[in-house]
Amino acid sequence: TKPLMFELLHYQRLESRLKMFVDLVDETWVRELDNPEKWTFKPTFVRRFGHLLTDHADKILAMSATLLSAKDWGWNLGIDEAVPFRRSRSTFPKEIRPIVPVPAGDLSYKATTPETMAMVVRIIDSLMDKHSNEKGLIHAISYPTAKYIMENSRHQDRLISHGDAGTRTQALDRLIASDSPLVLVSPSFGRGIDLFGDRARFQIIVKLPFMQLRDKQTKKRRYSGKMGERWFVLECVRAIVQMSGRIVRSENDFGITYILDSRFERFYRQMKSDFPSWFSE
Repeated sequence: TKPLMFELLHYQRLESRLKMFVDLVDETWVRELDNPEKWTFKPTFVRRFGHLLTDHADKILAMSATLLSAKDWGWNLGIDEAVPFRRSRSTFPKEIRPIVPVPAGDLSYKATTPETMAMVVRIIDSLMDKHSNEKGLIHAISYPTAKYIMENSRHQDRLISHGDAGTRTQALDRLIASDSPLVLVSPSFGRGIDLFGDRARFQIIVKLPFMQLRDKQTKKRRYSGKMGERWFVLECVRAIVQMSGRIVRSENDFGITYILDSRFERFYRQMKSDFPSWFSE
C-alpha cells in the first residue's frame, strides 16, 4: 500500500543519513550534548565539504570585498590546486574614507582595565563633540562594552542601542529615520548595513574584532594548529575591512572611521599584506 511504501522510503532515507553521519563524525568534530532534546555536531573545518559547492560547475567565479587570500580561501574549501586571484583597487577616492587610529589603550580581554574603559568613553565623547551635528555608528564588539558606553558617556541623549539581536532592526530604523544626530552603539552591525549619506558620517571601532572563543567550534578551530591560528587572525582582518565600509557607500559619499584599540597599529603592520591595497592608501 502507499502508506507502507512512504514509511519504507522514510526509513531508508533515515538509514542513509545515519550511515553518512557515522562515516563523517570523528574526534575532530565539536559535540554539544548539553540539551537532552537536541544534540549538535559540527566539523572543526568544512574543507571536506567544499566539493558540495564546487562540483556543480566547470568554472566558478567568487567575488568579495573581503576574500583576502586565495590560498586560505581555497584551503578552507578543500581546493588544493592554485586558484587564479585578482585584486582590484577601490573606486572610492581615499580622501572620502579616512581611517584614523586614536589609541585608548590595550583593549584585549586580559589587559582591559577600568581606567582603559574610562579612557575609551572620554575619547568617544570627544569624537562625538567633533561630530556634534552628524549621525554615527559605534562598533562596540561586545554587549558589555556597548552597555558600558551607554551608561558612562556624557552624550547619553544622542546614543541609541539594543539589548539583543531581536531589537537590532528597530534600533537601526530609528537611526535612519531620525533627523537628530543620533549615534548607534552596537556589537553586531559590522556587516550587511548600508549607512550611506547622512545616515552616518563617522564610525568608531572600539577594539579589534576577534571572534569570541566561547563558541566551541571557534575555539577548537582557533587552537587546531597553524591554519586555525591563521584563520582566526584573518577573520579579524575581514571584520575590520567590513566595518570600515559601512558608512562610505559610493564615490560621492564620505565618512571617517576611528579605531581606538592601541593593538591595531601593530596588528596592521603584521597583517598588512592581507588587507586590501585600498585599505592602506
